[in-house]
Amino acid sequence: MHSSKEKPLVGVIDIGSNSVRLVVYDSLSRIPVSLFNEKSLCGLGRGLSDKKQKLDKNARKTAAASIARFAYIAQMMGVGKLYAIATAAMRDAADGAEFIQQMEAKHQLNIRIISGEEEALLAAQGVQASISNPCGIAGDMGGGSLELVAIDGNEVGGRISLPLGALRLLDLHGTNEQILRNAIKDCLKNAGFKAQYSQNNGEIFYAIGGGFRGLAQAYIEYTGYPLPILHYYTVSSESLVEFLQKLIEMPSKKRVSFKGIPENRSDAMIPTAIVLEEIINFIRAKKVVFSAAGIREGLLYSYLPEEIQNIDPLDASIARITKNSFDESYTKSLFKWLTPLFPAETAKEQQLRQAFCSLSDVALPIHNEFRADWAFRHIVESALWGITHDERVMLGLALYYRYRYRKKPDTILLRIVSEKQWHRAKIMGIAASLAFEFSGGISELLNKSQPRLDKNKCLLEGDDPALALSESMSKKLDALNKALKGF
Repeated sequence: MHSSKEKPLVGVIDIGSNSVRLVVYDSLSRIPVSLFNEKSLCGLGRGLSDKKQKLDKNARKTAAASIARFAYIAQMMGVGKLYAIATAAMRDAADGAEFIQQMEAKHQLNIRIISGEEEALLAAQGVQASISNPCGIAGDMGGGSLELVAIDGNEVGGRISLPLGALRLLDLHGTNEQILRNAIKDCLKNAGFKAQYSQNNGEIFYAIGGGFRGLAQAYIEYTGYPLPILHYYTVSSESLVEFLQKLIEMPSKKRVSFKGIPENRSDAMIPTAIVLEEIINFIRAKKVVFSAAGIREGLLYSYLPEEIQNIDPLDASIARITKNSFDESYTKSLFKWLTPLFPAETAKEQQLRQAFCSLSDVALPIHNEFRADWAFRHIVESALWGITHDERVMLGLALYYRYRYRKKPDTILLRIVSEKQWHRAKIMGIAASLAFEFSGGISELLNKSQPRLDKNKCLLEGDDPALALSESMSKKLDALNKALKGF
């Protein structure tokens, strides 16, 4: 896990109002992989409702110890480039700049105290880095502030930083729901947030930050949702608000029974839940998308060349997974071979089919008895960016059918995908299995045939002797035609 000249490790120390965190990534790349992630709940933002106030002595001591540990760990790991940023608590505390100067001198760090607008921009870039073509309002809620920013694809519109952090709200208003709600409503109403975005931009709210992630985790548990991945977890605003209202009214003992709400953050979840609910109402969001990528990922993304930034996150994720493990010429041939079976694709569906073709042989090194289940789990559980939960499961299903075409997987995750997605996955998987058996994975052979649709029936055309179908290939062709009838 040490740096090398060819691939230096990159680290970020994030000094926030609630916690101080070190994350070490494998490289500065389009899809950086987190190798080390540790946080310390320091509470630096506690008691800073008045900007004349100084940092809490105990919080300051805990934070100083954490920064010392993280700087040492980064040094011992050989981190090639260590970035350090500080947010609302350091902006607001009377002695924030002085504390940062001490930490810089003591640990040879260059710590950047970022403004509220910079924090909003980095939050937006974290969403842009990890979600394909995002369009909506992103909100990053920490202990001291809330940043709101409009996003439309690669464009960033209006952005603002508001004093609506969980610790700040607790300091000012306690846990009284009505007082909190009135204060939050007034702040949003009077903020003057001008969202420079397209007409449909406000329909999606991208929720960033540990408090929002905790709410998402609690909602996953509450609903029995079968895929416990927070990134790109998408819910309807109506159903989420209903849960948030119940959560706010719950006794503390019941609230902390949820995995996402530890006892030491139970009170902080009340203002967090009210803020989320009021934002939904303020921008009239129809859906909430939770993002596990935030300002740290946005910071790394901001240092990439524009041509690297512009690579779609899903395409970059698939390229990373399949690096040095697939035949690019066969992938291209398979994609072309499958195209006639999907005459009316959206751009996103075509991208997912391309991803499937790149991954189609990923399980060949696995024992043939376990390939289907392994391939399904491998994709569902991989740290993919730019892919929704239903698309993730659909891609896993397609790979499952690539290796076991006669049986559906026994998994509760099937409830996440639509009937159309299921059929599409089945067609892709069975067709790819047929293509591989026909060609042996050799692109030149695969190019000698071409499937053709005739009234939802697949016909193979070509004049090569290899087209003489074996019994096994005929069974796969029959299975493919049964799947096409239901598509």
